[in-house]
Amino acid sequence: MSPPVLTSDEAIALAAELSIAFGRGAAERDARRILPVAELDRLSESGLLAITVPARYGGADVPVATPTPQPTTAMPTPRPFSTVITSSPQPTSK
Repeated sequence: MSPPVLTSDEAIALAAELSIAFGRGAAERDARRILPVAELDRLSESGLLAITVPARYGGADVPVATPTPQPTTAMPTPRPFSTVITSSPQPTSK
């Protein structure tokens, strides 16, 4: 079965969906050194691997410069390294 040919909007929506799904359990797979075979199969079947293939060859021909929406959930802003490492408390004057 051939993977579906996706439009730009469909590819973006599917990539967002798969990124969430693939993120579940990723830390455990990494820690246990488990290859993400099921995830790679799902990615291959999704059609996302063919989005830059020209339409004349059966791909979606999605432009590289396709704009992507901003994430809907706020990601925590990383703190500068200097704020993570704290110095020992300074003595207080009496």
